[in-house]
Amino acid sequence: MATAGERTCFCDILLPPPRTSLGEHDTDIANWSVWSSAWAKKVGLRGGEIALAREVQENETEDFYFAYEDVMDPLGDGTAIEAFMVIRFDNGSETGVLYDIDGIFPDETRRHEVKVRAIKKRLPV
Repeated sequence: MATAGERTCFCDILLPPPRTSLGEHDTDIANWSVWSSAWAKKVGLRGGEIALAREVQENETEDFYFAYEDVMDPLGDGTAIEAFMVIRFDNGSETGVLYDIDGIFPDETRRHEVKVRAIKKRLPV
């Protein structure tokens, strides 16, 4: 449950389709399959800088907090959330906002919460 300064959002965790012969992903998100869906708790936004194609970009970085059982083997097939997956959610002002997963930090001791750091995805124009 979210406390003061936190908010929740319902997220789809997407699996990008295989790359084409040119090494690119299909940019039509409607063709991407949903691996799982779960509620996440978010603390806030912070500005981050990463290097993409030798160009420093301003990106929005968010930390998502999922319940352990929602992302670590939610389907019972032994598969857990991976860094190649993409998070999609509606943030109120925009629908279908996409975030690339940058890091996954499960609490393996208590198995209560999984922190996922994600960076807003920039789609080709």
